[in-house]
Amino acid sequence: MLVNLLFAGLGGFIGAGCRFLAGELLKFSHFPLITLGVNVLGSFIIGVLFCLNLSQSVRVFLVVGILGGFTTFSSFSLDSVKFLLEGELVKGFLNIILNLSLCLLASYFGILLGKNL
Repeated sequence: MLVNLLFAGLGGFIGAGCRFLAGELLKFSHFPLITLGVNVLGSFIIGVLFCLNLSQSVRVFLVVGILGGFTTFSSFSLDSVKFLLEGELVKGFLNIILNLSLCLLASYFGILLGKNL
């Protein structure tokens, strides 16, 4: 268990660092494009990884660690609620619809790809 905890922590460090760098690239945007982008990418990658026969330690490192640190569902939630509270209903609901639909599709296509690897 301690080994998996270390793998999750190391992966989380890497994933969070990648998330920070990705955020720096699009911090000028008035719409949370980076949150949408990392959630879609993370959903696709987790779909692929779901299909691979990975050891528990590798799965913990990649899924719990890297993807857990990289994807930003809590940021998505906060972005959406802030838009709604500020009366930006179109942006709020667009953010919700795009994140949910694109992330679900990305996971599905990731599974399709993963089954063919």
